[in-house]
Amino acid sequence: MLFRSQAIIRVRANQGTQPGDVSDGVFLVANGGVDYYVNDGSTTGDLLSTAAGDNRNSGKSPGQPMASLAALVAAYDLDAGDIIHVENGSYGLVRNVVLGTQDSGVRIEGPALGSAVLNRGNTNSGSDVIELAGADDVTVSRLTLTGGQYGVYGSSSADSDRFRLENSVVTGNGVPFYGYGNVLIETSNDDVVLVGNTIRNSPGVGIEVRSARGRVQGNEVSGNGRQGIYLSYNGTTADRIEATGNLVHHNTGGEIGRAHV
Repeated sequence: MLFRSQAIIRVRANQGTQPGDVSDGVFLVANGGVDYYVNDGSTTGDLLSTAAGDNRNSGKSPGQPMASLAALVAAYDLDAGDIIHVENGSYGLVRNVVLGTQDSGVRIEGPALGSAVLNRGNTNSGSDVIELAGADDVTVSRLTLTGGQYGVYGSSSADSDRFRLENSVVTGNGVPFYGYGNVLIETSNDDVVLVGNTIRNSPGVGIEVRSARGRVQGNEVSGNGRQGIYLSYNGTTADRIEATGNLVHHNTGGEIGRAHV
């Protein structure tokens, strides 16, 4: 029999005339620990999970993966040291993966071999793959982010400091006019690090960073319809944005642009 760690609460009165009651629905009792699991509907080629994903699962073991990263993030209060393992596969997103203050410190990582593709499937305004919304010290690693207005978006009011995107592919996000693209990190999101990524094939900008002390290092940025990398920060020298060791080529609007950096 499949055990899903589900329960209901039933209350009966031992005295008096008050009737008993039963909880309105089942709830999950999840195990502790720092590891969380997401899988698509198949186990073919899987390295991390032993069962197909299902949002009725707890997401707390390889045999109980959830089916949606956005659903898992919404279900749990994630903390520093927590790791979300995203299995090989393709994941259609019906909403943004929103990383709020309660998710500070989480690491979200795909498999060491293969690919985990998050496809937003909607390039309308406000539809992003990863949306920063107050979470500090978040790391996103080894994922493919596609099909949104932005692959990663941190607005000027997000205040998500020390976000790190590493060893990932961000491709095919944006629509063909200035301001939309693969990665946009606005002011308020200080000390962002973008390292070792492949950023390509947006009709807009590949990487745009406007926050203090940003670091853009060792990325390959190509095939974007506007500039490959655009950096802008009007602050002190100590707060400047640094771009080093990037391979930037075949971007229609130019390779690297800057203002007040």
